[in-house]
Amino acid sequence: MVYNDSYYKEITIENYRSIEKIEMKDLSNINLLFGNNNCGKTSILEAIFAHACQFNVGYFFNIILPKRTQGLFFGFYDLGESIVNLFRKGSYTFENMKFSITSKNKANEETNTIYNFTPSNNLDEINPNTYEEFTIIKDTSYKHEATKNNQPEYLGELTISNRKESKKFPIYQNLQFPRIQQSRDASYIDILEHRKPPSAITIYSALKRTNTLQEFIQEMQKVFPEINDIETIPFKNNASNIYIDSKGEKIPFSIFGDGMRRWYYLIGNMVANKNSVQLIEEIDSTFHPESIPMLSKTLVDYSVRYNNQIVMTSHNQEFLKIMLDTFKNDEGILRDKIRVYTLKKIKNETKLLSLNGEEARKNIEDYGLELR
Repeated sequence: MVYNDSYYKEITIENYRSIEKIEMKDLSNINLLFGNNNCGKTSILEAIFAHACQFNVGYFFNIILPKRTQGLFFGFYDLGESIVNLFRKGSYTFENMKFSITSKNKANEETNTIYNFTPSNNLDEINPNTYEEFTIIKDTSYKHEATKNNQPEYLGELTISNRKESKKFPIYQNLQFPRIQQSRDASYIDILEHRKPPSAITIYSALKRTNTLQEFIQEMQKVFPEINDIETIPFKNNASNIYIDSKGEKIPFSIFGDGMRRWYYLIGNMVANKNSVQLIEEIDSTFHPESIPMLSKTLVDYSVRYNNQIVMTSHNQEFLKIMLDTFKNDEGILRDKIRVYTLKKIKNETKLLSLNGEEARKNIEDYGLELR
């Protein structure tokens, strides 16, 4: 197994969302979480992100909580319930909730992150131990409940700890926290991240500043030959937008399809955020099967070149087969750089099977097995 010193080698997750306990071992450059819907794939990504963020709780909350609801919360209680749902039901009392993530690196150095949440009395409305019947909340206006005498509503106290120190954070409805250095750099990429204009500008800026834009364009041209150049053009109000030069015409980046824009974001983000863990939801989403071999090669290449470890999810059997077949003549990559973790829900418990890429391909090729 080939590891970079900063790579996760093992991860153990306990009591996060629906996960009671799950252990992932022998993590490598490219790690694919594979399985049906609602088997815990996304929860594993989120838990790894929580571990990487550690004391930077603002970064964790402001990415993980809004993404499942498109940033819309139906008032104070809905937001409170979203926080409570980070903790596995049945593993806590409502007054004291906890989840933990422990990791090891190549040198078997162990780090852990523990989240303890103590809700305020304001959340008694959603405490199953304090109400006898369902209460309809008549006013669910987010803005109305967000402030009271110009003070944000208090949701409770979060304590985050590792083996060396512990920090306490009061949680208010505005989800504002002090900015604190993460334990390691991490990017969480959901299915729609590529549609956000600021994200595209950030990637362009990083590519330009690191003098890697032309090399990046050449990589994109292998899949999207219509691209001649990528540039930003300012408006009169000093704002700017990204344009694709195609056949002598400058076309706004936002007009292109999801496939091109997601490719640009995924691969560009590996350059912009090198030396990090990339957590990618539904890697196969928006990509045509013909583009998967080049995507797979680029992910492996860029993970090595820019020192990124990738953990990604998929439930697409066709994607998995094409990705593994891409490296059928390079067993070194299949054996050392790709890991497939298949997940299944059995009696409401998440079970995991770990295979390297060579083993996974053999199971599909020789036995026609669906690894989900």
